[in-house]
Amino acid sequence: MARQLDANNACVISEFDKASGGRVIQTQVWSRVSDESNNQLDSHGTEPAWKIVAAHLTCPAPAVDRRVWRVVGTPPNPKAPGRISGGSSSGPAAAVACGQATIGLGADTAGSIRIPASYQGLWGIRTTHGRISSKGIHPLSESFDTVGWMTRDAQTLAFVAKAMMLERKSNTMIDGLEICPALDQCVEQDVREPFIAFRASIGNRNSGAHGDISTAGFTSGMLDELVSIFQTVRGYEAWQANGEWASQH
Repeated sequence: MARQLDANNACVISEFDKASGGRVIQTQVWSRVSDESNNQLDSHGTEPAWKIVAAHLTCPAPAVDRRVWRVVGTPPNPKAPGRISGGSSSGPAAAVACGQATIGLGADTAGSIRIPASYQGLWGIRTTHGRISSKGIHPLSESFDTVGWMTRDAQTLAFVAKAMMLERKSNTMIDGLEICPALDQCVEQDVREPFIAFRASIGNRNSGAHGDISTAGFTSGMLDELVSIFQTVRGYEAWQANGEWASQH
């Protein structure tokens, strides 16, 4: 970005990624090189050159940023200072949003990837249950726990997906698809429109890529009942996995 300060001075600001992580902001002040009589044109009648008279680099914070890596307290939200960072998995989200990491890994049981990603302006994905092995991850609720990640851009999100999901071909990942237009009324327009466009796109081409397409019999009135079932199962499984430790501490 460049902005002329006056007839003979301009400010140039650029941004680039640092190899060790984060982004560097470079600020430069350029001045027009004039002849001795301070004319804007040189002796040949042509536009003179410019030179850099001041420069500054704003580098990312060190690898261990105490704003993010701390024992207690809530991680910061760099996109909305003073507001919460999203709860569970907000630590990896804050590290990515602050430029301390390129990829933030986490688990999503009830929004633990999607909520901090949305609060901090990141791309986040909750993968299909069982799509990526959760072996070695301490469970919260095994019926709902999934592996996910967060990035600052869609391209990196896709790169991680290719690295994490090599074992299946894309044309065999989906053997059936259920859609539910009745739930459109539960979301705002900016969310509703992409779903309507997607349904229209799959209706206009061969459904083989998505397997059998059917309409789910959900209604908006069923959502509260489903949430209640989810909360009951999640609470039971969480106690089975962590109850003994919680009782001791």
